[in-house]
Amino acid sequence: MSDLEMLMEVYDHLEAEIIREALGAKGISATLFQESVAALYPAGFGPLNKVEICVPVEQFERAKAWLAEYEAGTMRAEVLMDDESATSADEAVEDAEDPEQE
Repeated sequence: MSDLEMLMEVYDHLEAEIIREALGAKGISATLFQESVAALYPAGFGPLNKVEICVPVEQFERAKAWLAEYEAGTMRAEVLMDDESATSADEAVEDAEDPEQE
C-alpha cells in the first residue's frame, strides 16, 4: 500500500464522501479518516466531526490541483455524450439553447 498524504480536513462526513467520489472520478483514490466516536455519537459540529481526506503521495499534486479548482469554483463539469466524446456541461446547454444548431 502506498503512503498517504492529507489533502484536506472537513467537518461534514457527507461533504467528505462527495469529495472522495469526485476525486475518484478523476482517477485519484482518496481515503477518509474520522474519529470513530463521531460515528457512534454524532454531534453535528466540532472537532469530533473532523474527517481527513488523504490521497496517495504519488497522486497528491493532481489532487491539490483539483482541490484548488474546487475551492475556487472554477471546475467545469463534463457531460458524456457517447462512448467516444465528451463536452462540457456549459457547451451542452449552449447547444440545447441554440435552435439553429443541428
